[in-house]
Amino acid sequence: MEPSALRKVQLAQLEIAKEIKRVCEENDIEYFLDSGTLLGAVRHRGFIPWDDDMDFGMTREAYERFLQIAPRALREEFHIQTWETDPYFPQPFCKVCKKNTSYVETLTQYSKSSRELFVDVFPYNVYPDAKWKRWRQKYGCKFYRRLLDRKCGYCRWASRRGLRRFVKILQSLPSILLAPFFSKEFLRRRCEALMTKYNGETSEFVCAQTGVYGRWVVPKKCARGDLKLRFEDDDFACPSEYDAYLTAVYGDYMTPPPMDQRENKHAVLEVQID
Repeated sequence: MEPSALRKVQLAQLEIAKEIKRVCEENDIEYFLDSGTLLGAVRHRGFIPWDDDMDFGMTREAYERFLQIAPRALREEFHIQTWETDPYFPQPFCKVCKKNTSYVETLTQYSKSSRELFVDVFPYNVYPDAKWKRWRQKYGCKFYRRLLDRKCGYCRWASRRGLRRFVKILQSLPSILLAPFFSKEFLRRRCEALMTKYNGETSEFVCAQTGVYGRWVVPKKCARGDLKLRFEDDDFACPSEYDAYLTAVYGDYMTPPPMDQRENKHAVLEVQID
């Protein structure tokens, strides 16, 4: 995106984020800024200049309460998108979307799902200590998620070019062939069951329930919103242990990436904001 368009997107996402914050604070739901949004708060006191999204995190308990309360608590210009509310949405988390907008990514260009400007809200589940349990979760979730992507029209190779595109298509062949034999409801149930399977166990780590299982693994103490940090023109809840969180996810997080890696990660094809 051009810088002016990117900034317009960021400010609209900030509007959604403030609405999520309002609903959470009015209903005592704990949240925290997540992933690149948390990094932006710490390193830039706002958006990472080239970033094109915002992310919130919640414990599984807080997330379930948010899903119960938010649909009736959000102002009328916003709505919740989950795989229960949108039959063509394959993601295992929710988005809070702004109505009367359009935000089409390369990934979603062939999908019938609602494609509006959004802020992601990720639930955090227990990340088991045993390596075999982690392996089972990772590859089980990966298998069901790929099938669900195909059922919902998500195209993981659309943004690739040349050899990388060919390799991605080859990797997707099993899901292309198998997807017709499963219902979306079955795949969602299996994926959700695997991601939450160990929530009753004791572990020092939690994992964000995103589209890629096992990528956002952080110490359990980091899944809290017990500190306020400035983000643009407002204060948002963040983990007081943000150093442990960001180090686990990014390593040397205070050093920006090289110039050639500072890009919008969502490969956006179309943006329309009233």
